[in-house]
Amino acid sequence: MPDDPHASSAWPANVSFGQLIDNFVPAARRDKFVLNLGANDGARHDPSFPLIVERNYGGILVEGDPSFKKRLYANVRPFNASGRLQISWGFASANSIGPRLKSLGCPNDPDALKIDVDGLDAALLEGIVLSGISPKTIAIEVAPDIPPPVQLSQLYHDGFKFEFERKHLRGWLGASADALYTLLGSHGYALVAIELGTREHMRCDRGGTVCSLKSTCTHCEHNMWFVRSDLLRAAAGVEPPSWPQFVSAYWKQTFAFNTYQNNQKVDKHHVPKKPPFAKQSFQHDGVYTRDAEDRSYTPECYILSEYAYHPAQRGEHFTKPECPMLTLRDQALSSASGAGGKISGWRSWARHSLWLAKPANAAKAFAFAKATAEALKAPACRPDEACPYNVSTTVHRTAGTRDHSFALPARDEQ
Repeated sequence: MPDDPHASSAWPANVSFGQLIDNFVPAARRDKFVLNLGANDGARHDPSFPLIVERNYGGILVEGDPSFKKRLYANVRPFNASGRLQISWGFASANSIGPRLKSLGCPNDPDALKIDVDGLDAALLEGIVLSGISPKTIAIEVAPDIPPPVQLSQLYHDGFKFEFERKHLRGWLGASADALYTLLGSHGYALVAIELGTREHMRCDRGGTVCSLKSTCTHCEHNMWFVRSDLLRAAAGVEPPSWPQFVSAYWKQTFAFNTYQNNQKVDKHHVPKKPPFAKQSFQHDGVYTRDAEDRSYTPECYILSEYAYHPAQRGEHFTKPECPMLTLRDQALSSASGAGGKISGWRSWARHSLWLAKPANAAKAFAFAKATAEALKAPACRPDEACPYNVSTTVHRTAGTRDHSFALPARDEQ
């Protein structure tokens, strides 16, 4: 962003597989093959669908819920004249997903991988890359309410029961942003976008003859987008973003997501539904200035909000977890006054993440991460149910220094 207090920034991120492939994948290396884990009906809110509709991609669509079978076949069939699209039914584990995809003819480096399985996203992702499959571009769902430096991801267990409302809509939503940034960074991937919210997705008529972008639930999508680092360096001549840059991106996108005002939808009776972040004092229509970014701002969780959270049902008794973004601030401010400072707006919240990740705060950071995981797990998983997870925090150091002090990135790095 230019060093201009009146410069404007835009929401949403407006990123797509087509955009990333065109900019970072040489034409000679494209194989027109996409992997879609958590295909649902193949079209709704699916960033891989335009590759099939507009670019005649082949690939493998994996879906575990048989209730989507009729719609998935109906949406995909009109675009499979070549027979290069396959649908693989059944849930998968981290150990089985790689061999399963290879047995279906998956290439070693398909153009695109999309994962949205409402839980085991990180585990399946790791299983794929460890099997020797290295997608060129990746879009993966992220749990938007869990801030860095918390690295939380769900693990597979045979006794785990998938329940969208009781788990997904109670915060037990796969992997945190820092978990995905760290995991994929360790496997040679660069973060290129954090996408919180969208305005439209592609829809086609039943025959697949007319397809267009239609307006959609503006706050229903939460994805992180990655490109292989070798492709990023070759095409753009830049290095993958550093951890402090990632932290800035997370908090800036959260600010834009929280303060977007045109998010009201109507129900079947055409009565306006309550927007998710109506209490924000500043709201924008998709464009906002640096001055707006520097306003006093308090983030709100989405999945853990009154708008989205699945309440206790008959026989259930629990307390809804607090928003981890707010408890992060409490932890950071209790460490030392250095977590505050003069930075305002979303940059102040980024400073809390940076402060808690300092080596001196490692024990406090891990305790916070563990408490966050347990608080989210308690309402979503029954006492006798296995809901294993990984949780950690990384002590992020500044290269070449002994005191490991942090400063927010320069404006052109945010």
